[in-house]
Amino acid sequence: MQQEPVRVAILVFPASTASIVHGLYDLFHAAGRDYESMVGKPVREDLFEPRIVAARSGAFSLMNGLTTTVQVPIAEAGVPDIICVPEVVATPEESMEGRFEMEMDWLRRCNAQGSILASACTGALLLAEAGLLDEHEGTTHWAFCDVMQQRHPRVRVRPKSALVMAGEAQRLVMAGGGTSWLDLALYLIARKAGWTPP
Repeated sequence: MQQEPVRVAILVFPASTASIVHGLYDLFHAAGRDYESMVGKPVREDLFEPRIVAARSGAFSLMNGLTTTVQVPIAEAGVPDIICVPEVVATPEESMEGRFEMEMDWLRRCNAQGSILASACTGALLLAEAGLLDEHEGTTHWAFCDVMQQRHPRVRVRPKSALVMAGEAQRLVMAGGGTSWLDLALYLIARKAGWTPP
């Protein structure tokens, strides 16, 4: 296990919901503490260092009206070990084209420099729009799988898979369902901490 905390960026935008953003933050923040208390094996409490990242700093409203505070703007976020992309609330008819250029540029740079990119639900559409899933398997929320395949024919969409790992060193990780962010976070925690169930 690496000596420094695993740096986790939770990428947010107004089209995200608080349940996924704050749920991911809570799980990563508590990973070391809770593992030791449940399993009895001593581990460092700060195994993960989650940060809420967005195109701009400050507080803004998420999709359901709750407010979140951006801890680090993209311009200062560097290259985290993991970037989590929550869902993008949209209808299947809405296009991602032109909506998240700064975020997609950052995802491409970080992917090229070794970050794990992990998406929950429709967040995978952002990875596809950025061209990161071309020639790879991918998944997203079931209601958007046909849309992903139509808009991004170079992606091999797996509509019946809840969790898909793809790309070099399996650094593209996608969780398909609306509540699959929980499984996504637990998978990433186990992967980076080297844990297996007791």
